[in-house]
Amino acid sequence: MSYTDFAIAYSPEMVDGLTVGYGQGDTEVAAGTEIEHTAMYVKYTYGSVTVGYQENEADGPATSDDIDFEAFGISYAVSDNLTIAYNQSESKVASDTVAQEASGISASFTSGGMTIAGVMNDVDNVSGVSTNDTEGYELNLSFAF
Repeated sequence: MSYTDFAIAYSPEMVDGLTVGYGQGDTEVAAGTEIEHTAMYVKYTYGSVTVGYQENEADGPATSDDIDFEAFGISYAVSDNLTIAYNQSESKVASDTVAQEASGISASFTSGGMTIAGVMNDVDNVSGVSTNDTEGYELNLSFAF
């Protein structure tokens, strides 16, 4: 079994709030099963808005090892206490007939040592199965003492 990787992130001084990154890695669990992974992203923050985009890819000897992933997200800090966000992604395994698609919206409110946060997520074609859709909801309340 072997694993190697490297990554780099760069935030140029000429574009305040911009960060770009790239990473690459190789895994080999058994002889002849090497899978190459790559990831790239860009994130830009301007004032209270942050936008991000990411692409990942895995390539291996079998089509079930080949995965393409793409995601986009945006968040807005309405105030020092309230933030809302929206994200979506698509993941496709080469051996699947359809891509898994996900989207979610979230919000959090902080006041003093208390935070209340909630998310709503929707995933279509879970694991590449066109009849496998799901939704998820979560509400959190936390206190810091």
